[in-house]
Parts: sequence; structure tokens; C-alpha cells
Amino acid sequence: MEFIISPIFFTALLIITTEGIKNSTEALVRKFLYTFALAHVLIICLFFMDAAYSWVDISPLQIAEKNPLMVFPSFLSLLIVALLVFFGRRVIWGLFLVNILQLLIVIPVLLLVENDTDTSFLSFNTLSMMYLSLAGCFLAMPVGASLIPVKGTRYHEIMYKGRESLLDGLREFAQRHNLEYTAPATIYETGAVKGSIGDAAIEIDTKPSLFPPAYRLRITVKKGPEARKFERKSIKGVDMSVEEIETFCLG
Repeated sequence: MEFIISPIFFTALLIITTEGIKNSTEALVRKFLYTFALAHVLIICLFFMDAAYSWVDISPLQIAEKNPLMVFPSFLSLLIVALLVFFGRRVIWGLFLVNILQLLIVIPVLLLVENDTDTSFLSFNTLSMMYLSLAGCFLAMPVGASLIPVKGTRYHEIMYKGRESLLDGLREFAQRHNLEYTAPATIYETGAVKGSIGDAAIEIDTKPSLFPPAYRLRITVKKGPEARKFERKSIKGVDMSVEEIETFCLG
């Protein structure tokens, strides 16, 4: 049964995460953040559950008395929740790394504990802990993607490498021609512009391509029944200066 559930669960998480990044909004990011926190609260709660933990009548606390390693995965969840309460989403990438560590050690820890006790690796608690830890890794990514780095920082330089001119160019183009400008919603976007110049309707968006993964720039200029389109996709960046944007849009 697990061989059927696991691929379905992984695929569902992948779809949810990619859609969350692609259609990021503040309300959606908050839902991902709260669900991420809930996953780790449940992992902590599982540590205190007796039901279906092993084939013998033994609780996780009793197992921990004999083998303290049993506490480690739940301790990491407690650490994640505590840091989230005190620092909020700004430390999400650090919490993501802690979550990755938890996911990597949970199976070895359970196997080591299994040597000392008759713990079922396929019990409700152990499987739930692994699935929740995996879910936490995916749920953290849309939250982290929504943290736009401050201009001038090293993080900003890394994330917008290959898109520096486009980032400033879209904002400047919108200001020059009194168009609606939307700032990037995630670190994978570079902003969006929408409006009209004369009788030409202009729409520019930079939502990333997810399959295959790549940055993307799309420009659509509609003038009467005719429409001119431009699209560029690259994993290295989709840079374009304000002059190049004007040349295409204003022809």
C-alpha cells in the first residue's frame, strides 16, 4: 500500500507547491506558512501518542527512555515551531534546512531504535511522521519564494543575476508611460506591467516556467485585431533593458 500512496503523495505535494509559487499571493503564502507550522505541531503530538506505534504495548516516551535518539525528530519539529513563533517567516529558509535534516535522519533514527525495541517501521506514527516531515519541506518553499530580497544585498544580487536590467526596466517603463506596475510576488518573478499606450494594449508578465523550470518574460501588444507577442525563457535569466522593452512595445 505504501508503494502506491507515496508516489501519489509526492506528486500531489509537487503540484501544490509549484502552483503555490506560480500563483503566489499574500493570503496563499499565509496558508502555506500555517500548514507548515501545523505539520510540525502534529509531529510533536505524534511523539506522545501510544496508539499503533509498535506491535507491542509501548509508548514513544518509554522507547525514548531506553533510546534517547527517538526524541530527535520531534525535537527538531519543536525547534522549528519555536523559531517560527519568535522570528516569523523571515527565517523560513533556515527552517527549511532544519526540516531537510529531520527528513534525512528520521528513517536512520527509527531503524536504530528498532534494534532495541519491537518498533514497527510501518506503524501509523512512524509513517505519519515521515509524510509530515516531507510535506513540511514542500510547504516551506512557496513561503521562502515570497521573501523578496532587499536591493543592494548579496542575496538580491544572487537571486536576480541575469535579470537586473529587466527588474529596473519594467518599473521605469511603467513610470514613463503611466502604466500599472506590479512588483514581483516571488523571487522567481521580475515584475509585471499592464495598461495602454495610445490604442495599443500592453501586457508584460514574468511568471516562471515550471515545466521545464526557467525564468520567463512574455510581452503582448494588442493593437486592434492584431497582436504581437514576444517570449523568452532561460534558466540563466531573461534580462532586457527599458530601451529594448520600449522598442518592442512601441515598434
